[in-house]
Order: sequence, then C-alpha cells, then structure tokens
Amino acid sequence: MTAEAPAVRVMRMFIEGASEGNPELRRLLQLSVLRVVQKAVKRPPEEVPHLRPFPELAHISDWLKAALVNDAPWLRNVDDKGRPKKLMKFGSLDAMVREADKDMRRRSRKVLRSELPDGSEEIVATLEGGYSIVRMLTVEALDAETAEMQHCIGQGAYDDRVADGKTLLLSLRDRNGKAHATIEVVDDLVEQVQGKQNKPPKDKYIPAITSYFRTTDYNWSLFGDGTEGFVIDIHGTVHSCDDLPDECVPSRRCHRWRPRKRISRSIASRASKRPFALKPAETSR
Repeated sequence: MTAEAPAVRVMRMFIEGASEGNPELRRLLQLSVLRVVQKAVKRPPEEVPHLRPFPELAHISDWLKAALVNDAPWLRNVDDKGRPKKLMKFGSLDAMVREADKDMRRRSRKVLRSELPDGSEEIVATLEGGYSIVRMLTVEALDAETAEMQHCIGQGAYDDRVADGKTLLLSLRDRNGKAHATIEVVDDLVEQVQGKQNKPPKDKYIPAITSYFRTTDYNWSLFGDGTEGFVIDIHGTVHSCDDLPDECVPSRRCHRWRPRKRISRSIASRASKRPFALKPAETSR
C-alpha cells in the first residue's frame, strides 16, 4: 500500500479541524482543497506548489461555510455525482482564494458602524496611542467588520460564534473607529489575528495588539510564531521570517503550522502564554 504524501495528510488534518463536525463543509473541503492537493502531488516534485499559508486556507473554508449558511445557488448546480460544478473547475488553491475574494466583495454590503443597532459592539479595552479593542456582539457587527476589513467574519461564516459562550470576536480600532485587525479568541486561546483581506496585521499595529494580550489571561502563543510570515521575539520586536537576525534562534515554544482545530483547555493550559517564537541565542538552552 502506497504511503500518502505528507501534503495530503496535512490537508486532511486541516479539513478535520476546519469542518468542526459539519459533514457538508467537510465534503466541500474534500472536493476542493483536498482534491487539488491530491492531484498536485502526482506531478514531478519541482512542479508541486507549496501549501498555501494557513490564513488563506482558512479563508477558503470560511467562504465555503458562508456559502452553506446562505444557501448559495452554485451549490445546487452539480454534476452527475452530486458534486458542485463550481468546485470541480478549480485547478489550484490560488484559484480558490481568488474566487473567495471575489465572492466576498460581491456579497459584502456596506454597513455603516454608525447605523448599527444599540448593543452591537462594546469597548473592552482602551490602549495607548488612541487604540481600543472592541468586541462584536451581533451578526450586524460582523457584517460591518467584513465590509471594512474585506474578510469573511461576516456573511454568515461566524454567526454561530457570536453567542456560543466561548468565542470572543474582537476588533482593533484607532481613535477614529477604523478597524485594523480582527481577533478570534476561543476558550481563552487566541486562534486568529487577521489584518485586512486576511493578511497579517501591519507591523505598526502589532504593539497595540500585544499590549492588549498582556493584560489578559489569553494563551496567545500562536500569534507571531512564524506561520504568517513574521515572528515576535521576547522583546516584542517583529521580524520577517525572510530576514531573521543572526542573534535569534527558534525557541522550544516555537509552533509549526497546525490545522485550524479547537484546542482543549487542558492542552492550552500547558502551552506557554508567551507569543515569542524567537529568543536571543545566548539565553537559549
């Protein structure tokens, strides 16, 4: 029996975590991202594309979940095997990311924060530099965040988490109320920190984000661990993974890519709450 390619095994792990027990979402992910990766690994090694960064895979998953929530018409346009024809046309993960972006822009309706119903948001922290952390409490608030940040927290993909009792959906705002980063915290574990269009937050906003995390009991060890192209050292300095200083080395707490799955409180409690993926070489042992 031929061993399964590592890229395929990793994608299966991602799908199990991202589908969160939803069999139809799992099926759509298998017909899209898993199918494309299974096909890609059959090519010569030099032609096999690298796995997409985690935020982009999560973006595809959120797009598919939103399609299910909103009963997108393309889901009913299927082939003779019951597979959505739209998904079967994709030949690469890049193509899926582009389609997710296009669909998000098409569906996103401009919701002005000033028009949100009372009780849609609340300020949970006031930070230096005029920044604040705002918790989004309604689906309308999530839609407004999507309209401004151009990612998929709205449009139904996260509606079930607004009042599930364990998820905090937060937004970093400046003094003018403009959003610059969206944060998901589940059972005190920081699972995602996304900037505009699902990109990492700009460097200039990371000090505000980390200053807030330091005032909480959150486990934020997955933030700045290198999976999104940057790391944060023990001094809070941001470094690009393409240009790491020689005096820094990976610490034992440095996390590698992991599927998006809920981590139990017992596991999270054993992990470091410090986000730093690097530390000065002279202090590492």
